[in-house]
Amino acid sequence: MSKNDHLNPVSSSRTRRKVHWEGVYRDKSPLEVSWYQIEPQTSLELIDLALQDNPEGGILDVGGGASVLVDRLLSRGWQDISVLDLAGNALAYTKERLGAEVIRATQDHH
Repeated sequence: MSKNDHLNPVSSSRTRRKVHWEGVYRDKSPLEVSWYQIEPQTSLELIDLALQDNPEGGILDVGGGASVLVDRLLSRGWQDISVLDLAGNALAYTKERLGAEVIRATQDHH
């Protein structure tokens, strides 16, 4: 955090959240966090329902980090997938796991 963060509470809050989530994925593997799902079945069902199984539609996975949702979507033929997360090291797990299949992985720099 910068010495002027107290002047901008929104920036300060974002910085604290980013530091928190970076720490979570620094100290634990994705398999060790309580919210990890081996199969994101509910998310897949909701996406299929909302987008009527149209793999040409775009998907933005906000807070997707190290989730395997992007893997499952790619295996179902989805192509335009973006994953956004505060924790760059969470996204690094996904990039490493997917290798050349990564379409887009973005770290929020705010």
